[in-house]
Amino acid sequence: MRKKIFLLGGIILGLWMSQLFLASSLSDQKIDKQGELIVVHNPEKPQPINGWKTRVRLLEELVIGLNQDQTDGWFASLNDIAVDKAGHIYTLDPKDVKIRVFDAQGELIRTFGRRGQGPGELQGPGSIRIWPNGQIVIFDVLLQRFNIFDKKGNFQRSIKAERLPIGVMKLDSRGNIYQAQITREAPQSETIRLVRYDSSLNQKVIYHTQTRKIERRVLSLYSPGYYFDLSDDDYFFWIFSPQYVVHIVDPQGKIIKKIIRQYKPRPIDRREKTKLMKKWAFRLKGLPPSVKIKFPDFYPAASGLLVDDAKRIYIRTGEEEKDGRIYYDVFDFEGRYFTRFSLPPEEEVKAVKNDCLYCLIKEGESGWPLVKRYRLDWKL
Repeated sequence: MRKKIFLLGGIILGLWMSQLFLASSLSDQKIDKQGELIVVHNPEKPQPINGWKTRVRLLEELVIGLNQDQTDGWFASLNDIAVDKAGHIYTLDPKDVKIRVFDAQGELIRTFGRRGQGPGELQGPGSIRIWPNGQIVIFDVLLQRFNIFDKKGNFQRSIKAERLPIGVMKLDSRGNIYQAQITREAPQSETIRLVRYDSSLNQKVIYHTQTRKIERRVLSLYSPGYYFDLSDDDYFFWIFSPQYVVHIVDPQGKIIKKIIRQYKPRPIDRREKTKLMKKWAFRLKGLPPSVKIKFPDFYPAASGLLVDDAKRIYIRTGEEEKDGRIYYDVFDFEGRYFTRFSLPPEEEVKAVKNDCLYCLIKEGESGWPLVKRYRLDWKL
């Protein structure tokens, strides 16, 4: 009898301890409901989720672009990367105007794409996306249109958007277009907006807008902007760079959730300005002496947003480790901030698929662009 009581007491104690751990691990997270809108407040540091593998290691698996002797296997330049369900890697080269497709081992399978303005041709390819049905969607910045190809790279159709203002666009599988646009409505000011259009290019929703002053002979660094992505099932995720608030929009265009993370803005002091001027010396070379460079008081809260096939959200932050590596914060679809990792500043995450992370390196040690793949090794 005593053994049964002791065993029962142990079970109750174990359950109580697990609940206590869960409560303590998520105690700093708060969820508010404002009508149908859910607002998730996260603490400054990630909180583990009980029973979940929330610790992650990045294990380097593959680098594409090192072998310059391989026929057509390296890149003149790189804009974007996409990955399909089979792990095939699609790279977008705007200089060669070519899409290269590699298998999961990094071997070149095929290429497609040609320069021009005719059906299926490309002038300024800016981004690439793979829809769940395998179709390949390429946005042409210069022609303001989406070209859609089948799995083999055969052209199928175009969706023209040339009557919209110039700006970054994404197309969902239902034909809706999301765009970050800049318009000048007065001589000394410009307005930035994040907008949704339907398949007929009718403006349906303005999610955010801000008007800012234009200063003559001033180059403003880290100007506010939008980062956004689409999930495979057409949920839209966006963030405005100065504010750490992630918005989730359902496929019908309605904001259903806001995810907020406490953070301390990172100041751009005199030392940081000197460091940035050295970092950007090549880009700023040739700038007229009369042009003044203007820094904001703080680094942006976010400098990138990405969504993976499990609808986990990856935010490239303005925070760095001591060695200069950039932090990425990771949230689940419920809005819980559960882990973070860091990468060298030259490695920009462009896709996460099947627990693999794909980075674009604009210029490797060889001088050529590279694609790097890490495996996400999740641990309890």
